[in-house]
Amino acid sequence: MEVKEEKIKEIIVHVSNKMDLKDLVLTKIRPDGRPIIIYWCDGIAYTAYVIDDKTRDEEMLKGKYHFSFVYFAEMPVFKPMIEITTEQFGGLKIPIIDTSKMSIDKALISFLKRK
Repeated sequence: MEVKEEKIKEIIVHVSNKMDLKDLVLTKIRPDGRPIIIYWCDGIAYTAYVIDDKTRDEEMLKGKYHFSFVYFAEMPVFKPMIEITTEQFGGLKIPIIDTSKMSIDKALISFLKRK
């Protein structure tokens, strides 16, 4: 049995938005107060949403990876957790995942830094 790895050849970002770190964190809190995970790579904190349908699967077979939205902020130093206080939810701890060893994330962040 053969196992084969095919790399992504192209990343397509449909919408990207740079914001302050606090704003990025605040936009990632669900209405029930639970935070959504934020990722970090090479000095940038971000959240990214991939197209989630049949098109995504067809495009991946062609080596294309689509991000429908990417929201990002400068965060020079990695921290595994950000703590903020809001009037609505009180104190929150938002987990940050270090993806700096993942090639697709490094390519995405490199693109965002050049914008």
